[in-house]
This record gives sequence, C-alpha cells and structure tokens, in this order.
Amino acid sequence: MSKHIHIVGLSPRSGTTLIAELINSCFNIDGYCEHESTVFSKPDRPVDIFCTKAPNQVRYMKRAMQIDPDLWCICMARDPRDVVVSRHKKHPDRYWTPLRVWHEHFQTSRSLVGHSRFIMVKYEDLVSDPDAIQQQLMAHMPFLHKQCDFSAFYKNANPSEKSLRAMNGVRKTTTSRIGNWRTHKERLQGQLAQHGPVSDELIELGYESNSEWIKELDGIEADLTPSCAPEQIKLRKRIVKKYNDFTRLLRFQLGIGKPVKLIYPERKTEAES
Repeated sequence: MSKHIHIVGLSPRSGTTLIAELINSCFNIDGYCEHESTVFSKPDRPVDIFCTKAPNQVRYMKRAMQIDPDLWCICMARDPRDVVVSRHKKHPDRYWTPLRVWHEHFQTSRSLVGHSRFIMVKYEDLVSDPDAIQQQLMAHMPFLHKQCDFSAFYKNANPSEKSLRAMNGVRKTTTSRIGNWRTHKERLQGQLAQHGPVSDELIELGYESNSEWIKELDGIEADLTPSCAPEQIKLRKRIVKKYNDFTRLLRFQLGIGKPVKLIYPERKTEAES
C-alpha cells in the first residue's frame, strides 16, 4: 500500500504550504498535489509515497487514520496571535482567518496528540531550524529518503502559482514573521473580543509561560473588521458540514472516490541523492 502523508493546520496561515513544499522538494516523494487536495485523494497510478495538503481538514484525521493504516498526518501549529494578523496575496488588504478557526482546530487536535502517525510541527521551530525538523520527520517516518536539506529547499523548489501566492514567494526560511502580532494589536484585540481568550492555549503550547503578555493590549482599540473567512458559522451550515463530513468518511471507508491526478516528479535513487 502507498504511504500517504497529509498536511493539515491548526488554522490557515500556519505554514502548511511551506512544509508541503519542503517535503516535496527535499524528500523522494512519488506524487503530490499541485497546491491543495483532500485527505480522501488517491493517486491515479501506483506510487510508494504521496503527499497532499488541506489546512482545514484536521477534523477528519482521527477517523481517517483509523480507516487507513498507511495514512500519516503532519499538523502545523503557529502562534494564534500571528495567525490572525496574517494576510494572503489573494486578498492583501484583508486579514485572512479569524481566531474562531484556530480555536476549533486546536480543540480537535487535542484528541490526536500522542497518536503514532500524528506529528505536530510548530511553524516557529520550522523557520528557526528547518534541518532539525527534517530530522524529526525522518525519525517519525523512516520511509522518507532525503534528497537535500530543508534549509536549501529554495534552490530546488518548483511551487505552483497558488503555492507561491500562499507563501508570498520562495526564499530562505526566516523568523521575521514571528511576533508579527505586535504590529497589529488592534486586529488582535478585536479577535479576542469576538472569539475569546487564548492565554491558556498559549501556555499549553509553550508560546507563553504566563498571561502577562495580555497587558501589551491595554488601552488598544479593537479592530472588528471581518476576516476573509466568516467570523461566525450559522447553525444550519454547521449541521450541513457535519453531514458532509460523515458521508465523506463513509465513502473513504468503503473505498469509493475518484483518483486524483497528482504531480509526479522524476524520482531520484539513493545513489543519485
């Protein structure tokens, strides 16, 4: 059976595109999606290892990994304060995602921590020491074979136009966006007002040792401008989503679904690597 690596995130703007490009460029991966593809994707030809990415699919992963013993999940985590102040080139004048999404995905991810095929990677660790994260992934997934170091991926990467927009270009990994929320305090104040605090979660994930950071927002006026993604989801839409989730997982379990055409790079042998 093919080994399937699927990349999700605690929210969009968490570095899922970056890690996908790192994996596809620096490991011998037989096939991968152009930009995003569902966890239910199946390659349209026999492969040993393929990789897909869909940032919002953490909700599927527990059941999907129970169904498919060859499915591995990499979940990207990022400081939620930086997540909610991030923008996408698709809509550069608006913030991309609300704190609501991060809260929902974080709660879901708690039930996955400790699973042998679930790997949580912090965006901050990835951009600070990409080669160390590469070694961690190889330790978790011994079927991976390195072509080049993560730190050199920008020399070999050939991302799609959609991936380029998501990453805002290809370059060396940089820590410059860590702590970016401090230049968007009005936005963060507005998100906390609408979706609740994150101090306990920040402490749990190791981003803060206590709640003192919140004092930096004292006297800051809240910016309540809507995100690109909806700030709230209506009950009817949530019910429809749950029904769709159930039917997709059932079809996956039954092996029903169309094969998806992936990108199939020329695979290097270990002697050529």
